[in-house]
Amino acid sequence: MSGPVEKFLLAKRNQDERDLQLVHQKKFRALGLSINEDSLQVAHNFSNRVLSVIETELLSKGLDFCFFPTKLHLYNIRAEFERVYSELKRFFVTRDLLVLKQKLMSLYGRYASTLFHERKRHICAMSENESSALHALRKDSNIVISKTNKGNGVVVLNRADYVAKGSIAVN
Repeated sequence: MSGPVEKFLLAKRNQDERDLQLVHQKKFRALGLSINEDSLQVAHNFSNRVLSVIETELLSKGLDFCFFPTKLHLYNIRAEFERVYSELKRFFVTRDLLVLKQKLMSLYGRYASTLFHERKRHICAMSENESSALHALRKDSNIVISKTNKGNGVVVLNRADYVAKGSIAVN
């Protein structure tokens, strides 16, 4: 992270998080509740892996936190357009099939081009540390990261434990 835009985005995100915490603290105090940091924890680690502070903060954003993909697999997108064509062609007369196919291919071209250009100008709001932490979590084959049954929590489990509990549930 070196540019002024990235620094501004990071500072803005941190300020927004602090402001949000203050708003929630005021609401809880008005309700007569005392909430400590442990009760607000979203990410729970039940694995043998020791999560760094950055990894914990990243997981605390939830599994719905997303950012623009760095790789686009255009063949997958094209395959989806071809699937749509094969599903729709039974509703068209033979002479209209060529027009349908041309329109879908034109739409695919515009869609792929837009995605490609959006990806080039997209600015990632994640710091380099967060990006490398996400990469490290993704590469660790000994853990499974999953949603909790209720709420927006995230659980980190040993893969062996996860598979064993799954086997027990199935049998």
